Amino acid sequence: MKKFYIACISLFMLLCTVPMALTLFMPNYKKIGNEEEIKTPQLIRDGKLNNSFSEEFDLYYSKINPLRSQLITANNAVKLDLFHASANEVISGKNGMLFYENTVDSYTSKTLSDRQIYNIARTVQIVQKHIQNRGGQFVFTVAPNKNSVYPQYMPNRYLRAERTTLDVLNETLEKIGVNYVDIKKNIGDDKTELYLKTDSHWNNLGALYTYNWLEDALAHSHKSYDSVQYTIENRHKGDLGQMAFPKTGKTCDQYYFDLQLDKFRFI
Repeated sequence: MKKFYIACISLFMLLCTVPMALTLFMPNYKKIGNEEEIKTPQLIRDGKLNNSFSEEFDLYYSKINPLRSQLITANNAVKLDLFHASANEVISGKNGMLFYENTVDSYTSKTLSDRQIYNIARTVQIVQKHIQNRGGQFVFTVAPNKNSVYPQYMPNRYLRAERTTLDVLNETLEKIGVNYVDIKKNIGDDKTELYLKTDSHWNNLGALYTYNWLEDALAHSHKSYDSVQYTIENRHKGDLGQMAFPKTGKTCDQYYFDLQLDKFRFI
């Protein structure tokens, strides 16, 4: 029995030592998903002792670990797939949907006051009038967070606010006469899923729809690509899938169009 305990302790020490040794001889850092770049901590900063050095070094060390991707993937697989909890700023939703945890506040509450929202809308209105007075056309839109479009896929523990900041902004823009395209409503009215399951962005079909909505709002003559051929392939590695499972990624369906894009330029 004593040998068994010694073997267990030795194995534990080995598991703790190997990552540290690899970090010294094989430092490796690669930004994962939407996370910010990590900087090397400095003991002396601006000629003074950096009081936050220990916290910064702890974060730095955890991110240069050569086994970081494998460890994060294994840990998050348990949290997300088994317990359907949040992990590494990713929320596991229903029907295979992943959501960005930083968007929860705007989903569960109105994050700006009515006055702040009006100031935003009023600023957009001023920009619109300026452009129109110079003979230009103007249209404004907001790309909605995925959970505001598909609240039915959010975990039940998150309660959607009755009126979010985006809801009030939409109403205010319409009230003061801004030429506005309500992407949230348009996407929500469509029966096809227009957001990527493992990504925080819309898919290529959602991008095509948005292009048409904006061009229609400007009354531009444009190609609609209604008859374009496409395939749906499960090979897109979304930003949320890479954040949660950096070693393996997590693919989802994406629309791939058979078309040749025209050259364009901004004027």
